[in-house]
Amino acid sequence: MKNKYTLFRRGEVFHLQDSATGKQTSLRTKDETEARSLLNARNEAQRQPVLNLHLARAYWIYARDKRRAEAGEWRVPEARLHFLDLLGGWPGGFLAQRRLRHKCSKGSYQFMFWLIVLAWQFAACDSLQSWQFLKATENWIERTRAVEQRR
Repeated sequence: MKNKYTLFRRGEVFHLQDSATGKQTSLRTKDETEARSLLNARNEAQRQPVLNLHLARAYWIYARDKRRAEAGEWRVPEARLHFLDLLGGWPGGFLAQRRLRHKCSKGSYQFMFWLIVLAWQFAACDSLQSWQFLKATENWIERTRAVEQRR
């Protein structure tokens, strides 16, 4: 997803620019770390409606699958349900599983579902730590590639 705001520096002060309108706003800070933090907060605030849409969509598709199961009709593939969970709809999937009693007793489905939830929680914790684990992983991959290229 494209970020709504981009960061730039004018003189010593950091500014944001809205990529849709071109409007520029001063962040009133000279500290790049603080400016990046403010930029991330603004862009994340713009992404929240998208996540809420995925949550609602996931709940609705779980409910539709439950109705189809009861009626003996064609079902929504589990891979599609997992994909919706992976896109950020896992809270909606969780609510649907509990409220509708759907997909909550199938072990293989639950294993994959909770793996997706764990990945989201890990990403959330890593983002609060300024993506330290992701950066360390990238550094490790770069070092591994450099060693392999020397061989």
